[in-house]
Amino acid sequence: MAAFDDPAARLLATRLWPGPLTIVATPTSRVPPALIGLTGGVAVRVDPHPGARALAQELGFPFVSTSANVTGTPPPCRFDDMDPSLFEHIEGVFECPPVPTGVASTIVTFEQGRMRLLREGALPRETLERALEPGGLP
Repeated sequence: MAAFDDPAARLLATRLWPGPLTIVATPTSRVPPALIGLTGGVAVRVDPHPGARALAQELGFPFVSTSANVTGTPPPCRFDDMDPSLFEHIEGVFECPPVPTGVASTIVTFEQGRMRLLREGALPRETLERALEPGGLP
């Protein structure tokens, strides 16, 4: 559903997924327009949570999710912590132990062969840079 035009993006995905890394990719024609950002990219992540991975496998296709927070507010880690104003805009809530840490994923994009850090989250820049080195992280 998305393509990594840059070899470094593919390398990061191979070395750091599943994990708290979001990579902005080029959407294919199968990506609904509502999921495409203002820059023309689509944010992609492979969640390490065992429940999310099991749900995707059971569905047989990737699914879209959010951290269920209003922009600028911390993401909730439990259903009871969600902002009630969100319930009129969502189809459902999937809550399954273990409880996530609440630390946002790191978001990167690649422009003209260079990585650009859009948001530093659970993975610091140094980890990304090590993963891009020959032999990088296991």
